[in-house]
Formats: sequence, C-alpha cells, structure tokens
Amino acid sequence: MNRIETVFFDMGGTLETLAHDEPLRRAACVDLRQFLRDHGLSVEGSDESFYRSVTDGLAAYRAWNSRSLEELPSLRICREYVLKAFGFPAEKLQAISDEFMLLLETTFYDRRERPEAKAVLGALRRDGLKLGIISNVMSPSCVDVNLARYGLIDSFDTIVSSSGYGRRKPDPRIFLYGAQQIGSPPERCAHVGDKTSRDILGAVRAGFGLTVRIVHPEVDGAEPSEPAADAVVDDLSGVIEAVERANKSAKPVSEDRHVKAILFDAGDILYHRPRRGERLGRFLASCGLDPNAVPRAESKLVKDRAMTGKISKREYLEHRIRAMGIEDEAQIERGIDALAEEAGAVAFFDGARETLHELKRRGYRLGIVTDTYHAVETKRQWLRRNGIGDVWDVFVSSSEEGVRKPDPAIYHAALDRLGLRPSEAAFVGHKKSELDGAHAVGMETVAFNHEESAAADRVIERFDELLTLFPSVDGEGRR
Repeated sequence: MNRIETVFFDMGGTLETLAHDEPLRRAACVDLRQFLRDHGLSVEGSDESFYRSVTDGLAAYRAWNSRSLEELPSLRICREYVLKAFGFPAEKLQAISDEFMLLLETTFYDRRERPEAKAVLGALRRDGLKLGIISNVMSPSCVDVNLARYGLIDSFDTIVSSSGYGRRKPDPRIFLYGAQQIGSPPERCAHVGDKTSRDILGAVRAGFGLTVRIVHPEVDGAEPSEPAADAVVDDLSGVIEAVERANKSAKPVSEDRHVKAILFDAGDILYHRPRRGERLGRFLASCGLDPNAVPRAESKLVKDRAMTGKISKREYLEHRIRAMGIEDEAQIERGIDALAEEAGAVAFFDGARETLHELKRRGYRLGIVTDTYHAVETKRQWLRRNGIGDVWDVFVSSSEEGVRKPDPAIYHAALDRLGLRPSEAAFVGHKKSELDGAHAVGMETVAFNHEESAAADRVIERFDELLTLFPSVDGEGRR
C-alpha cells in the first residue's frame, strides 16, 4: 500500500445524495418547457409528449455514452438527443444549451448535501491531504453550482467533470487526468464514490492507491459486486478512518519504487542544437530581411497540431516561413530546407553515449518519450549517428500518439509497451510541464539541463550522474 496524499470524491451519490421519481421529472419538464419558451423556442404538443421526448432522448444518450464513455458538449446533447424531436436551429440552441442542461441536471434529481460533508472535508484538509472531484455530469457548471450552494467549493484543489474533460468514468483517463491536474501519482490517490461500475472500476483501472465505496441507494439500475472496493463506508466520516488505516500500513517512500526502466525526453536531454538560429538567420539575410527584426514566434496552436500529427511536418514548416512574411514560392522552399537542416544539426551531451550503454549493461530498459513533428525514423537516424541507435526498448512520439506531454496518455503509452507500472520507471526531462506530468503519473523524476521553474525528485548537472542515481536495476546501492 502506498501512502495516500490526495482524496478524490465523486459528486452525485457521494458528496450529495440523489433521488428521483416520475412526478419530480414531470414537474421538471414543465420548467424545462417554460425555459425554452422564455428563450423564444416554442414547443408544440402536450406536456405529456414533451416529457416523453425529453426522457426518451435522455435515455438514448445515457445508453450511448455508457457504451462510448464519451461526454458530448451541451449543444450536441440537446440537438442529437434530449431535444432532437423538436428540430430547433443550432444557432438558437447554442446560446442556451449550457443553461438548459444545468436546469435539467438540477431538476431531474433531488440533490441534497450529505450533512457530514463539510466536517469531513475540513478534517482531511487539516491532515494535510489534497482534495479533488471527479464527476460524471452533462452540464459544465453543475458541479460548481451545487458545491457553491453547499458552501463546499473552496474545499477542493481541482474539479474534473466529464463534461469538461470529454470522457466519463470508468474510463481510466479521466482519473489519470485528475491526478495529473492535482500533481499526485495515481498510486497516492484515493477515490470515494458510490458506484462500483464507474467509481471503483475506473479508479482500479487507473492504478489509484485506495478505493472507497460509500453506500447509496441504487438510483440508475443495479450495480455489480466487482471489483470490490478497499473500504465500504456508510457515510463520509468513514473516509477519514479508511485513509488513516491505509497510511498506517503504507510503505516508506524509498520502498515504493523499484526502477526497471528509464525514459528520456529527446531534445535538450540527449542532444541540443548549439547553432540554433544560424542557418535560418543566413536564409533570412539572403532574402534581404534583417534576421533580428523578422518575427519568429511560433503559433502555439499550429505547433500543437504538428506535434500531435494533425498537420504534416511540411505544412508546419511552411506555416513558419510564411509567418515571417515570405510569400515567394521558391524562397519558401529554401526556407523549409533551412529549418529542416537546422533541426537536424544536433550535438549530443557529453557522456550521453557512454552513460546510456552502461545503464543498458546494468539491466535497465531505456525509452524515449518525445514531443516532435519529426518522423520517428528521422530521430533514430540522429541517435544512430551518435552510436545510441540500438539501446532503446521503446520510442514514443507525440505525432504518432496524438497527444503531448504532460498528458498522462503519452507516458502510459511507453509504460504499457514495457509492461511496467509507473513506480517501476523514472523519467528524465528538462521542462517543468513534462516533469510534473511524469510525477503525476507516478514515475520518479530526474531534471537535467532544466528550466529554472522545474522541480523533480532528483536533479543532475552532468548526464553521467545518472550512473550514481541508478547503480543497479535490482535497486542495490541506490542513493
């Protein structure tokens, strides 16, 4: 058992109780219909037909997102499911869809704060625990509105909703995203929820260190008995004891980790570009432009699209050249060549080749997790030129995975291919964001050539200091 430092809560059925019946929902539909009328959307037919259309649409949506684990934006829920039968224009629904879904979420259930919630959250805070919420909701503002109504919104360090993230529990990605947002490795997180099928299953899949099921009447159908939660409590007060019990049996931090693999960022970790900007500067001068006056700032959006494979390397480089004010097609081609040549002019850090081969000899598995618009084979060629093309057990590229660091999915892609848990791997990086992302996933972090703001478990000044940090794959002699 790992020591718990963060406790996530489900919302409906956990921090608040939920109940509904047909009379409540019929009354809610009267309010929903009036809301539409107030906003210029006339609904023909009887209250009965409106009630049937809304409830049937909602049931169809719940059946679909239970299978897909995707949460659609409010506009699409309204247009494609809940209000589909009425054919309202998209432009009119766009302005009111968020508010409509909030009204639906807050009137289709009788929601009530658990009376012990405030005291329990305060006690956990005083114990030094970070607190968060991971909740399945269709309305982007439902969780915040209800927490504010209960006076609990300031109790939480982060709030993750399926409507904001786009995925629903039990998808483990929403749990891993929550852990990354709050800055805790999954194995140091607990999740408290009422549904085995969503809360417990999802937290187990994400590798959370503790699962707690709180007893609540089954509102939306029978729940499975597996996977069993680590603890079952009748009210929120039991969460305090469950966390205390887990932490009493927790291993010391030094015993939690048994590093078998070391993952590396590539640029500015394995290699750098000592003449960055020189080739591009000569090209700009040849075009009659002052290299110091030409704007070279990149569009973050365009760079992200290139790094995640949504546009090609050529499209990205052409965009950069055009953004510098160059429109002549021949010059654009020369500019693209200049950028490509400059990108490939890499120099490896002193000791990188020897250190990597020695780590490999010691039994460590080695991998690369890189944000890049280059083809993997291009980077492998750079590595082969330095004699380290054959040491890698895994090579994960953002342009192939479709996500960038610090998204937990890119780290897990490497870990899954190695068949390892996060606690069995270390990550060497230089950016604050990528080190924070690796830490949130649960890996040991090592900072090298790092940004001033970056924080890590260990910091090295020379690449070969990794040999001191990782003397043996069996953990003997580690400092």
